[in-house]
Amino acid sequence: MGRFHWRLIMILNPDFIKDKYECGESIKNYLVFQCGIPILSHDGVGKYYFSKTDKLEQSIKKIPFGIKIKALFEKI
Repeated sequence: MGRFHWRLIMILNPDFIKDKYECGESIKNYLVFQCGIPILSHDGVGKYYFSKTDKLEQSIKKIPFGIKIKALFEKI
């Protein structure tokens, strides 16, 4: 009873969406868990997609340096 069940709704084919932001897992974790930005889509291989919004743009500017360095070594 104390558990929350989240229903995720993601776009399966984000190729038709023009304004999207693509990133790897470490930046995804920051955006989702620290900034509260929902994922638009995930390709199953390590690429995550977000809708380009003002909140996303502001959050990208505030990504900590350590996460940016870690993201450089991720394969996406």
